[in-house]
Amino acid sequence: MLLLTIDWGYIFTHPNTNGITIFISGFLLTLSMYHFLLYFQHKDRSYLYYSLYTFLIFIYSYHRAKYFFLRDLTTSLKPYLYFFQVPLQWSFNTIYLLFVKTFIDLKKSNPKWNRFLDFAIILYFLVLIVLTVYTYQTGNRSVLSYSYAYLYLPSISVIAIITMYILYKMDTVLKYYVLIGSIIYLFLALTAFYLSFLGHSVTTLFFMATFFENIFFALGLGAKQKKILVDKNVAQEKVILEHKHNLDLQKQIQTKLDEEVNRKTEEIIKLTRKNEKEERRKLAAEFSKRTLNLRMKALQTQMNPHFLFNSLNSVKHYIIKNKKEDAAYFLSKLSRLLRKILDNSQLHEISLQDELKVMQLYLEVENMRLDHIIALEISIDPDINTSQIKLPPLVLQPFIENAIWHGLALINKDKKITIRVQKTDFLLIQIEDNGIGREKAAINKAAKLVEKESLGIELTKQRLEAYTEHLSQKVSILFEDLYSNNKASGTRVIIRIPIM
Repeated sequence: MLLLTIDWGYIFTHPNTNGITIFISGFLLTLSMYHFLLYFQHKDRSYLYYSLYTFLIFIYSYHRAKYFFLRDLTTSLKPYLYFFQVPLQWSFNTIYLLFVKTFIDLKKSNPKWNRFLDFAIILYFLVLIVLTVYTYQTGNRSVLSYSYAYLYLPSISVIAIITMYILYKMDTVLKYYVLIGSIIYLFLALTAFYLSFLGHSVTTLFFMATFFENIFFALGLGAKQKKILVDKNVAQEKVILEHKHNLDLQKQIQTKLDEEVNRKTEEIIKLTRKNEKEERRKLAAEFSKRTLNLRMKALQTQMNPHFLFNSLNSVKHYIIKNKKEDAAYFLSKLSRLLRKILDNSQLHEISLQDELKVMQLYLEVENMRLDHIIALEISIDPDINTSQIKLPPLVLQPFIENAIWHGLALINKDKKITIRVQKTDFLLIQIEDNGIGREKAAINKAAKLVEKESLGIELTKQRLEAYTEHLSQKVSILFEDLYSNNKASGTRVIIRIPIM
């Protein structure tokens, strides 16, 4: 019996006095403020555009309520709010396109249509500015109103429908939130707009369209953030598994090294007992060479996981920051570098020319993580043929890494690393940076709560010593502090390698 007493006609035709307008306005303002704050937390522009979208609809609707304190506080602005009714509708409908294309990452899935939408959005806003200025100067609102009704609305409706079709073809669950919300809004809002030309009061219909659309959009943003968190956790688990795999690989090679050494030792003992001096000499030489190769390979396999794990941490950095495009570009560069490293890992030695090329690629990868690009200068004496000089692979990387993270990471000036190659009685390789110097780097390292000791330089020294073990001259690595006007101006590493 209670339902028979409700005046449904009054509810739908008088939203400004029965509380519907106040409810919708408060709902929109809450959504706008909440997603504006989420933008600063997640740095996703779809939150910012959605916040602006709901705020413009709030400005368009709140002053219509008969009993609303915000309407009373802004009474003096009423003439301006009346003047900007059509510009506000024009604006939030255009912002809708901007939100949708950002939310579904149209730039990645359909670049051509994304560029068209960018052009359409800019054109819509330029036309709006021109028409608004014209209306303000002349006082003639009919040009703006008819342009909105007969040019803007039909064109943006067609664009929205095409966008919805493209979205429908995409393989993502997020599309359903946008599709359902947009279809409801498009149907109800257009119905309300054109019924208003026939003299019907359909404000409630527009409010219903706005309410349901924004419910689905808000749910879609929540689903998107959940998907990002899931992808982030999966990526972190892959990094951990890869690190464990590298540790297992290192143990396996070390075990094979021990087995090979034991086997060859037993063979030498047997030959010694038979007093076969010539055979013993040959076997000892072979044993020495194979042991040396195995030592080199063991040290190198410690080096490769060490560098690989640091690189994977860079990928994790982009994923955690939700920079998917940067992560994809970084992985492309990183894959080229890892291919070079994996190819070289099978070799006992490579040319200095190849080593310098790998270092250039390595610095390109590291530069992608830094705010300021580090310049690399390579200076080689004219009489040196880098394609003929041999050395173990990846021996320069730890020194360049050390220069980047302990010398250059904390300065704001132009950053530079210089590699000089000279030839005397030794092969001299100098790696020089213009960073903060070793003294200040040591202070910064001591101030950290957790100290991470890099094994890269020590492993490289052991590899070079093993590589030149049969020579009378020995490898040496020297560090020099550079000063300018009595202030630390960088570090120089001098690597002396005996010439074979």
